[in-house]
Amino acid sequence: MTTLNNQNKVSIRLESGGHSFSEEALAEAVASGEMVEVEIVSPRTTLMPAEARLAPAEVLRMAGLAPLATECAVESVAVDGRVAVMAIDSALCARLSGYSVAYLSPLSSVDCSREGAMLNLIGSVLYLHIVEGGVLRVAEALPVANDADILYYLERFNEVYLIYNKAAYIKGDGRLQPLARKVFKSVVCE
Repeated sequence: MTTLNNQNKVSIRLESGGHSFSEEALAEAVASGEMVEVEIVSPRTTLMPAEARLAPAEVLRMAGLAPLATECAVESVAVDGRVAVMAIDSALCARLSGYSVAYLSPLSSVDCSREGAMLNLIGSVLYLHIVEGGVLRVAEALPVANDADILYYLERFNEVYLIYNKAAYIKGDGRLQPLARKVFKSVVCE
């Protein structure tokens, strides 16, 4: 497991469907000894307990997200005992292999002190967390093509967890707010 401190780091966000960052900026950051944080935004992500000690590729296989021939599996730094496991492009993995890299995912970041549904829409990925009784019950990275997909996911999760009667904490893409206001009892924008 990688431990991350808040000093001497450079952040890069990679969204599924493409990525770009300056090789020169990366080389400069590495040469200066800075930690490079790479946030992976992809629906091909799942969580595992930090103490599980399983191979990332095996975790993805168990979740039905086995890495494709062009992908490799990486794991994030541990956040509150959770590690995100993600499938990323093998060429990107090879480019970053010699550097001091800490992978991050919005899926592993959630405030369990708040009850309700946490929704974060980044590009074409909806991160959904459901917290009940201070316990994370659901953490999903869901592919989204349009607003109907978002409403579909919310309805399915409401059938099991009755999330519409709880508060929704939303961030990310602005189109999420009007959709959440249609179905949730209480919406808090962050």
